Amino acid sequence: MDSEKLKQFQQLDAAEIRWRDGRLSARLVFKLVLFFEGGGTVEGQLRALDTLASLGEEVGEHLTHMQTAGTDPRIVPYDAALFRNQSGRNIRTQGAADGDPGDLDLLFNGAPFATPNGGVTQWGGSVLASGPLLSVSADLSVLEFSTAISWDAREDFSRQRQRVLSAAATLRPLHGLAGLGVQFDRMMDSASDHAASIPIVKRFPGIHCGMDTQFGSEIGLRRPRADRYFSVNWLTVLCDDMLAEVGGAGALAATLGPDLPVHRYDGGAVLQAGPYPQPGDVNRGLIPAEYRAVSAATRALRFEEYKLGVLTVEPPLDGLDETLAWIRRFD
Repeated sequence: MDSEKLKQFQQLDAAEIRWRDGRLSARLVFKLVLFFEGGGTVEGQLRALDTLASLGEEVGEHLTHMQTAGTDPRIVPYDAALFRNQSGRNIRTQGAADGDPGDLDLLFNGAPFATPNGGVTQWGGSVLASGPLLSVSADLSVLEFSTAISWDAREDFSRQRQRVLSAAATLRPLHGLAGLGVQFDRMMDSASDHAASIPIVKRFPGIHCGMDTQFGSEIGLRRPRADRYFSVNWLTVLCDDMLAEVGGAGALAATLGPDLPVHRYDGGAVLQAGPYPQPGDVNRGLIPAEYRAVSAATRALRFEEYKLGVLTVEPPLDGLDETLAWIRRFD
């Protein structure tokens, strides 16, 4: 990567999103989000644990705190072996007791995270996993992980691409994405924090909005299976079932061409929208053509059945209108 592009990514790392009272609301990060089934089962929770633990171990020097699985979750100093082993033991023990492991809430964070007040950090991840909340709800849980953007920029984000492929092969998600995104405080985010980020995500279409649990709740209530994606990004993850609806990975690769590679893994594929992530800039008429191409090729797989908006906006903006406009920003 040339020095000018690297400088741009470092500037994004330094950016801060603040609420009108000056409080830090969010940071920009490199974000991975995977939506998966089986979060209410022992097997599904162990896959999620393995996926998150492996993502953390590679950047462990940047992590400071964690919350393991268990009935008495506490924030303690990060320890990779303890995170993996204690969480696995607790998931198995709870599942063996009554066949239901309960909900899974895993977490780790890096500086400047501190207890009890949390903090907005670029480094960390979480899993929120459970079975369907209602008999009519889809089975959907969420894993997310973030790093500083420039961590892998010098290598043209090759490590990030490999991490996404490895995570997808382990977790076997329905769908997901990775690229530039917004990161809120994982423990204490608020509606005002979400609202503060709206001008950023509206201006820069390549920056993912980060409203993933809200999306999960909405699609979970609208479809018997949550087999429609939230959005595309630099990397877009699709399972084999969803790929089959658009002709399969081979057909997508032929449509997208060699500059937009389709990377296969056991269970699905990752679509790459160009050589590196791009924020774009609506104010300058810059909507990345690569992202448009991936969006066009997969549009039939996009969730559009919203009854409630997932973007938090202030009047006179309407949350549903803004949500629909955002998901269609590459059309």
